[in-house]
Amino acid sequence: MRESVIQYGIAEALRANARYPLHMPGHKRNPKYALEPALWQDVTEIEGLDDLHNASGVIESVQTLAARVYGVPRSFLLVNGSTCGNLAAIRALAERYGGTELAVVGDAHRSVAHAAELCNLTLTTPERATDARVCVATSPSYEGVTLDVVAISAECERRGLALHVDSAHGAHLGFNEYFPPNAATLGAVTVVESLHKTLPALGQTSVLHLCSDALEPRRLQRQLDVFQTSSPSYVLLASAEHCLRLLERDGVRLFADFAERLRRFYASVERVASVRQPSRGLDPSKILLRGGSAPDLLRRNGFEPERVTLDGTLLLTSFCDEDEIFQKLSTLLLKGA
Repeated sequence: MRESVIQYGIAEALRANARYPLHMPGHKRNPKYALEPALWQDVTEIEGLDDLHNASGVIESVQTLAARVYGVPRSFLLVNGSTCGNLAAIRALAERYGGTELAVVGDAHRSVAHAAELCNLTLTTPERATDARVCVATSPSYEGVTLDVVAISAECERRGLALHVDSAHGAHLGFNEYFPPNAATLGAVTVVESLHKTLPALGQTSVLHLCSDALEPRRLQRQLDVFQTSSPSYVLLASAEHCLRLLERDGVRLFADFAERLRRFYASVERVASVRQPSRGLDPSKILLRGGSAPDLLRRNGFEPERVTLDGTLLLTSFCDEDEIFQKLSTLLLKGA
């Protein structure tokens, strides 16, 4: 029975997954951009490979690279996704600043509620808060809606709140003016971003940025020791490094080309009423199709969407999507209009 489960379970389902991914991860299975995992990368903390929980060698050099790429004082690599980044940042900020409430702007990932539970904080809104010292904002949202993080940061500073931004869906922002700015540069104390959601990195790879001197690095490192695995995957760490080096070396060109592909796509489907057109405050890489027929149309023609809800069908694109994908998608949407 065990052999049958292994042979015909997850592995078989993965092999049968033949549709093109208009969903995470952002590498889109494109070996042109992503570092493909290999068994020789799957090791433990041996001599010469550093220690994620006490980085001072090769891992620390990649964390310095991440900080340089995103223009922040300090970055920490994550192999447990942005979930552990939210947990660590909120707990570190709550430990530093106190309070009995956690102010949340708009919707939030469930890890924010879990962090509040762990810290014995009551969830509230900034308007209703009476004893909050920490605020959490999500920007961009799953659907690509960004907040005015600069204004939120200024209001938090005025009220004595430390701001953490969950920007799990925004690691690709800030590299080209066609896209909204990156939250890491807009005044928050901490920002978490998932490399794997919108960039060519393997699942679970993320970065946690310390963007201000309002929190000591040791507090953040302590909470990462709590919430990150004690056996970090070097496969994931190597993938994160590859992604970050690609961004530093060629990010400007890659995003300029990506922006041009998106501009052409939206122009080609301008008359398709179901397609949400880009506007200020929206991440154009998130294509939203309104109406109920899109999922079947897409799947019949070889595409798998990111998410299907009553609000519409969400497609996630990245610079790993070649021009032919956008051309095929626009042709399909025009025919189905």
